[in-house]
Amino acid sequence: MVTKPVKDCFLSVIKKVEKKAWPIKFEPKAPWFPGSDERCVEIPWAISRYQGQKKILEIGLALADPMLIQAQIKLRELTGCKLSGLDIVNVERVLNRFKFLGCDIRDVYDFYQADARNSGFADNSFDLIFLISTLEHFGFDKFEPSEKANTVFQRPKDCPGELPVYEDCREDRKALFEIKRILVFGGSLLLTVPMGPRKICALCDSKGLWALYKEYTVDEWKNLLFESGLEAIEERFFYNSGEKGWVEAKDSQSLMEIKINPSDPVAGVACVELRKR
Repeated sequence: MVTKPVKDCFLSVIKKVEKKAWPIKFEPKAPWFPGSDERCVEIPWAISRYQGQKKILEIGLALADPMLIQAQIKLRELTGCKLSGLDIVNVERVLNRFKFLGCDIRDVYDFYQADARNSGFADNSFDLIFLISTLEHFGFDKFEPSEKANTVFQRPKDCPGELPVYEDCREDRKALFEIKRILVFGGSLLLTVPMGPRKICALCDSKGLWALYKEYTVDEWKNLLFESGLEAIEERFFYNSGEKGWVEAKDSQSLMEIKINPSDPVAGVACVELRKR
């Protein structure tokens, strides 16, 4: 849930970009929006890592959080950066998600419909890529190509009884290999994922259908970053403490100790800026 205070926070981070004193130090002070989901951390953190890049790619544009898109549009207004969007889902199918923006996102983003594991972009195409709460879904959803369907993914009506083997779920690697290829040397990927002890999670989406996603353990996170071939510039971890809202964890292991049920919302998140050297 994005409330007005959360929205105002996003925009206040954006305004600091105008002073060009980047990267901005993201310093959330408790209580950090009790009752909000992980976007209240991920979005301002990601925007705070902007450092004057001009060619920006949003991976997962069609289903991205509208507040993230609003922040990126404001970034464009302040800096003149060029925005592109990539998604396996045609953005034409979900335009109603962005009505409140007051503009047509097709006029703001150069949109490309493709799988991020095989984007079709030339080598060294972008100097900044956003991948916010998207990587964990690779390999779990099957795209629904029919535009007559009321959903963009083919998901079951009942919660899956048998979950895939965690160690076999490695489509995220393919996405990161492709991202490394299309990043310029010195370019950055801003990546956020859920982190916690549950491994494979199931959630009921807005259509009443069930989706699977990956929650990263400490070892899986470390392996992912190592295998990406990208250098970690900033790595931070946050968790939902309940009444105190979202707070920063001292390390990734702290997120493994969260008491959480299998169907509960995400309670821990990892945020990292990865750079291509």
